[in-house]
Amino acid sequence: LRYYCEPITPFGLITLSEIYLEQNRCKDALYVAQIALNACLRMCVPSDAYIRAYSRETIAKAQIAQRLWDAALYQFEMIKVEMKTDVKIYRKRFRGSVDWGLALLMSGRAESSIFQFNTAFEKAKTRYNGDHYNVYEAQALMAIALGQTGSEATALDIFDNTISKLVNHWGDKSGVSVMHQDRINKFELIVESYISLLVETGNLKKAIESFSLASMVQNQSVSNVISSSFARSSVGNPQLKELIRQKQDLELKLASYQNRLITVINAVQEKQDIEILDKLHGEMSYFRKAVETLDKEVQIKFPNYSAIVSPGEISVEKIRNQLTNQEAFLTCLVGENITFIWAFQKSGPVAFAKVQIGKKELTDRVDALRQYLEPRNVFSLGEFTNFNVELGYDLYRKLLQPVEKGWKSAKRIMFVPHGSMGQLPLSVLPTAPCKIRTDKDVLFTNHRNIPWLARTHAVSILPSVASLGTIRSLPTGERKQKAFVGFGDPIFNSEQLTPVEGSSQGVSQIITSRGISFKYRGIRLTNEGELDGERVKSCDISKLSPLPDTRDEIESIAATLQADVKKDVFLGRRAAEKIVKSMQLSDRRVIMFATHALVPGDIDGLHQPAIALSAPSVTGDNDDGLLTMGEVMDLNLDAEWVVLSACNTAAAEGAGTEAISGLGQAFFYAGARALLATSWPVETTSATTLTTGLFNLLQANAGLSRAEALRLSQISMIDNSNGVGFSYAHPIFWAPFVIVGDGA
Repeated sequence: LRYYCEPITPFGLITLSEIYLEQNRCKDALYVAQIALNACLRMCVPSDAYIRAYSRETIAKAQIAQRLWDAALYQFEMIKVEMKTDVKIYRKRFRGSVDWGLALLMSGRAESSIFQFNTAFEKAKTRYNGDHYNVYEAQALMAIALGQTGSEATALDIFDNTISKLVNHWGDKSGVSVMHQDRINKFELIVESYISLLVETGNLKKAIESFSLASMVQNQSVSNVISSSFARSSVGNPQLKELIRQKQDLELKLASYQNRLITVINAVQEKQDIEILDKLHGEMSYFRKAVETLDKEVQIKFPNYSAIVSPGEISVEKIRNQLTNQEAFLTCLVGENITFIWAFQKSGPVAFAKVQIGKKELTDRVDALRQYLEPRNVFSLGEFTNFNVELGYDLYRKLLQPVEKGWKSAKRIMFVPHGSMGQLPLSVLPTAPCKIRTDKDVLFTNHRNIPWLARTHAVSILPSVASLGTIRSLPTGERKQKAFVGFGDPIFNSEQLTPVEGSSQGVSQIITSRGISFKYRGIRLTNEGELDGERVKSCDISKLSPLPDTRDEIESIAATLQADVKKDVFLGRRAAEKIVKSMQLSDRRVIMFATHALVPGDIDGLHQPAIALSAPSVTGDNDDGLLTMGEVMDLNLDAEWVVLSACNTAAAEGAGTEAISGLGQAFFYAGARALLATSWPVETTSATTLTTGLFNLLQANAGLSRAEALRLSQISMIDNSNGVGFSYAHPIFWAPFVIVGDGA
């Protein structure tokens, strides 16, 4: 693309940029859009040409997705300057853009943005016959601008009139693509601004009730991926598969009519045909009603699928009905400039707080804390630093302390994170001011007296607010189930094979100091470098590095659960996708995958989260070696646990969190109740100690909850367990594992 862009039409490059934006690959989208503009300049396209303005608009959209507001505003201003000789096209196509308005709004020019939003609103009314998501989105964005320019009452009236319509019209298409990620980003901003305005104007009751809107924001990115993945996968139920196919066909027809309508509207006035406009509006109305009818049929016949894909708004009372007396529900919405937090138990008041921490600041704080937890850049034991308890407590004081009344008296916390909060286990936050003394005894024993949240509360993570209902509606598992099945140490190419049948070899990261050495895993390595680094631009499954140290952990857990290692453990070439899909997994209580969890883009052509298994070049099977989220949903499970012991939620600049959320939702749909995953690369021996300790506790205490078993195993490591010459009291050893799903 860099050197041979002339033969590639700018239109094609713009389409590719839009696809990248839909996949949330914002940097790639910007890069390709800039090549499209460069192609126009190289081919001496006139400055007032439509394709040149379209290229600039695409650049601006990619910049907005990365919050480069001033840069995006420059592109829109250039469109205005360059198209001054073609006023008709400029007014019809580019003036009145919600993206232009957003760039103005976020650049501190709220008053100027009102014109763009209002013009976009009027255009959308004409284009969609007055009733479409884009109509209400433009209105709501205008309300944000009005609220910032002193018209709070008018802004609240518009919000109150449009928010419910935005929710009801969420699935409306915009041309051939819903541009879902762009829609989510704008909806987040709308909800953040609405709740903030409610608090500022004293409508605290309404602000607390807006929990349902926050839950919708959190659920959308996961539910959209699951919806599209399910539609692409070989859905086991043929009736559901046919309904999804019919709905997709109708949506494509609806999109086609919308594109034709836009073409007619954008034609010069004398060429517009009112009869054609009326006919197109009528056809669109017909197909929209047909889609709604199919939606209702799916909801009635397949409620579990609908609950994941389109759960709608979820109230506090609905969540309370699913909680036990020992549980608290905690969730947050991280906005551009503000974070909102809700906490409540089965009964009692809802604790609510508005905290002046936005996305960037919170991400910076979480990243700073993770520097004390990630072994990625550490090459000797002596380089490990004490955990920053001051920074940890400051985060607790600002985010959790203001809502203590909603969770502190409970024993278990069910937490639905948002944004970067999904990359930091709450258990590592100190609940009181403290200092770490200098080590005089065994290394890291100075971390034993820290008042970690893990000392008092068991924590489990939910991928979305809606997922609680999915999990809690699952029937109790069969008591006659087999205890365990494990898949690990997959082989990704023939060079990883050793003379010992079924085993593999590879070099794990080794840390040594003072004569002490240990290994850690979970860093997503390839033979060209880290997947999360800048070097790897293209990758297939054969380039993934092996995970030989996962064998011991799988075999240890198998022994703890009294499983048959020969029949229930699948290592090396036997850790195969075909075996996973063909096995009767519904009779297994614990299912373990000790391998890489991948996110879209890690492997060429991978568009959904996946679990990496042995490559087809090794197994000889006719598959790709990737157990994708859609394929997970097609499994038939009845499992208490699914363990992903070598994944990493910090992968791919935080996209690993979405991978675990997506895989978690998929496993829940398939019939699992809880997922045990890791938040950062783990040290091998301590990871085995923790997981085997957890399952030993559950074996010995029938009434113990999953979350409490994890907490007790962590506390045991803090207080009692040691490596050779060092203590496991540092959270880098005991805190990486988190429970995603039902902690009860």
